This record gives sequence, structure tokens and C-alpha cells, in this order.
Amino acid sequence: MSASQFAAARGGLQIKENLHEWRKSTKDFGCQARLLSRACPAFMEELAHDLKVLTEFVGEEHDFAGLRKALGARRKAIKRPRQLETFCKLIDLRRHELVCAALDLGEHLFSQAPKDFARELDHQRDARQSLVCKKKKLASSLVPPA
Repeated sequence: MSASQFAAARGGLQIKENLHEWRKSTKDFGCQARLLSRACPAFMEELAHDLKVLTEFVGEEHDFAGLRKALGARRKAIKRPRQLETFCKLIDLRRHELVCAALDLGEHLFSQAPKDFARELDHQRDARQSLVCKKKKLASSLVPPA
């Protein structure tokens, strides 16, 4: 989901419709982050973890939506309408919490424009390479020549 699509979702436009697509895109991004984790482990592993949490929020919301729909379809067959109504309100409350949590985490994860994210990734990679070079130089200076 692009920054503009995210902003529209955050504003309440088509949130439910976009969640499934957003989850798929986030899962793909998480796989890419795990693949790139060797380039800058701490940065990409933290990103991959946060993306996994985000997909879990959205996935759980989707599961509750399915449960809510199934209960609605069987409303007439259920013998305790007041309990069903209470249960449905609890489901709706949890779905709302999950959507808010997902949007808050998404706002954090996708706040950078792709160009800025690429620059940050380059910076992290360069810093890691510099550290590796320094460690190798230090290690070679500590080993006496044969």
C-alpha cells in the first residue's frame, strides 16, 4: 500500500476493503525484509518482525469478520439472542482495536517515502560494511605474522 493509499485508509476511506490487500502486500514486504536481513541484520530483522505483527493484526481482524458474518447468517437459529448480540458487540470491539493497532503500526512502518527508505537502507548497509571492515582490520592486527 502506498503512502497515499495508507493516508486514505487512515482517514476512514475503504479501510475494511483495503485490509486484505494491505495484508498481502505487507507479507510480501516482510519476506523481502527477511531476504535482505544479511545486508543489515538489526534493521531488517526488526522491520520483518514489525511487518509480521502487522499481518497478524490484519489477519486476526479478517478472522473475526468471518466469524461475525457466520453468526449473522445463523442469527435466527441461535436460541439466545441477547447473548449473541453481546458477543457480536465484543467481536466488533475487538475488530476495531485490531484495525486501530494495524493502522498505528502501519503509519510507523510506512511513514517514509520509498526513496527515503532506500536511502536509509543504503545507510544501514554502509554502516554495517564499515563495521565489518574495522573488525577484520582489528583482527588482522591482533594476529601475529607467521
